[in-house]
Amino acid sequence: MSLSFSPIRINIIFWGLCLITATCFSLSFLLQENAWFYIPFGIIAFLLVFVYDVKILFFLLLFFIPFSIELAVTRTIATDFPDELIMISLAACIVLYIAYNPLSVKPFLRHPLIQLLLLSLCWVVVASVFSYNFIISFKYFLAKSWYILAFVFGACLFVQNKKDFIITGLCISIPMLCIILYTLYNHSFKGFSFESANNMMRPFFRNHVNYSAFIVCIIPVLFLFRYFSPQRQKKYWRIVIMITLAGLFFSYSRGAWLALVVGLLAVYFIKKKKIKPALWGVVSVIAILFAALIYKNNYLRFAPDFNKTIFHKNLKGHLVATFRLTDVSNAERFYRWIAGIRMSKEELITGYGPNNFYDNYKRFADKRFRTWVSNNEDHSSVHNYFLLLLIEQGIPGLFLFSLLLYSMFVYAQKIYHRSVDIFYKKIVLAIAAILAMITTLNTLSDLIETDKIGSLFFICLGFLVIIDLKTKNEKTIQSP
Repeated sequence: MSLSFSPIRINIIFWGLCLITATCFSLSFLLQENAWFYIPFGIIAFLLVFVYDVKILFFLLLFFIPFSIELAVTRTIATDFPDELIMISLAACIVLYIAYNPLSVKPFLRHPLIQLLLLSLCWVVVASVFSYNFIISFKYFLAKSWYILAFVFGACLFVQNKKDFIITGLCISIPMLCIILYTLYNHSFKGFSFESANNMMRPFFRNHVNYSAFIVCIIPVLFLFRYFSPQRQKKYWRIVIMITLAGLFFSYSRGAWLALVVGLLAVYFIKKKKIKPALWGVVSVIAILFAALIYKNNYLRFAPDFNKTIFHKNLKGHLVATFRLTDVSNAERFYRWIAGIRMSKEELITGYGPNNFYDNYKRFADKRFRTWVSNNEDHSSVHNYFLLLLIEQGIPGLFLFSLLLYSMFVYAQKIYHRSVDIFYKKIVLAIAAILAMITTLNTLSDLIETDKIGSLFFICLGFLVIIDLKTKNEKTIQSP
């Protein structure tokens, strides 16, 4: 199981798969025949069996993350196809490789970020043992394990030089650009209306929230390509960025728009060496707002009117409702947040167990905040990842993840100001922006548990580790 590979070989495979995938997807779309859609995945299955270079599987996994779809295997079992299958295969290969060559991961296991991550995973085991439903919590632990193996350890083992970083960016951004064009094309037939924006990206994304979250996270990557590209190519990257920004705008997702602003602020604070006070400032503001809401039950002032809390069919009404807190999505968040806070008081240490929010939250809900979507037919979660951790893994689970996230920002700032290589400095800034965006999005949702955003988060973690190790002993400026 060799980790080396011929650049010519990977280029042929990569661009060959791009061509085959684009052709098959086009035929599937034009002929309205789903069979064409699965041909590229059959080719991947062939590669999984006959290709012995695990590094190729890592890049194939990245390439198919945007293209993956939710596939129901049975009434109770679903998977993200094909990325989860490739993810499991890659994780298994990495386990075998580590068993064969344990010294290869020794430098990574000594890194504080990896140690925090593994400590957090150990707490998932503890929370699962005390879970209200052990089976679904154990499934969560398995899924989290192969995410960490495939993306964190995959990044540490397979992204070995600057060219690998570039290939990683291309593998993620090119497929997503194709989906943006596909979505804009579909949306154009609806006049780019706000009302229809939630369905235009299917089957690749469940809704406009997941779609816009991935778009905003690739924007820093696109700016990196523009920065490092030759002068004659910069105009093409400007066009790509404009298309991506158009996709972001017409997704009509307030959270993603806010995340873009927060990402820019994170870059500013990193450059000014002020990321620590900025993070503590955010925590302080959140604590003050929370205290103000619970003081004398002030949160009851925001109880929605069941008949007036609606989904607006135009952007103006949607934004006005957002500021007035009469939009259904905001009201439903209050409904679940209140239930979640009440839940957490009963299981502060071990929580209810991973994946146990849905089965337990409704008996804690305040009916005064109920909306017409509170039946929650999609079985969605609490819409705040930090609160979700508190509910399902208790205070230790929330503390360990928060410490890991805080440390990632601190390491990003440390590496940026220590490194003399402009290539790694710019990548670390992009990672900080993406982390800030993901953090913002997860205060309004729980996207780290999805294959799209979860993969980006763990790749960022792996990149910080490998860049930290690479830049510790820098002495001279290297060319990009």
